[in-house]
Amino acid sequence: MQFKLIAFLVLIVFSVTPCVSSQQIDEYEISQMQAAAEEARRDARADVNALTWFFAGISCNVFTVLYAHVVTPRVPVEQLAGKSPAYVNAYALAYREEAQQIRRTTSLIGCGIAGAAVGCLAYLASQF
Repeated sequence: MQFKLIAFLVLIVFSVTPCVSSQQIDEYEISQMQAAAEEARRDARADVNALTWFFAGISCNVFTVLYAHVVTPRVPVEQLAGKSPAYVNAYALAYREEAQQIRRTTSLIGCGIAGAAVGCLAYLASQF
């Protein structure tokens, strides 16, 4: 009877232990992925020159906005050496999203300002 009770307790302990450790690993991976995403956003803000995209939006108008929407930014691979695959995926996804959002926003603002300026000039020209 004691043997069956001890065997049952050992079975329960060993069946519960992997669940707890895998949950801890998942929490660790999630925290690492969140850290990677935050680092990627910070790096994207530092790497993407918003002023360049703004002036490109002014000078090239719709073409720059389309380019910013279609072309995916290059992720700097030198910062990902020796990192886990989950970290690399989280970093790359967050970097691309942040860099592309900066590109789109600033080129669209530049395009809007250029369009407004052309519209004002056309209005002023029509008055004379």
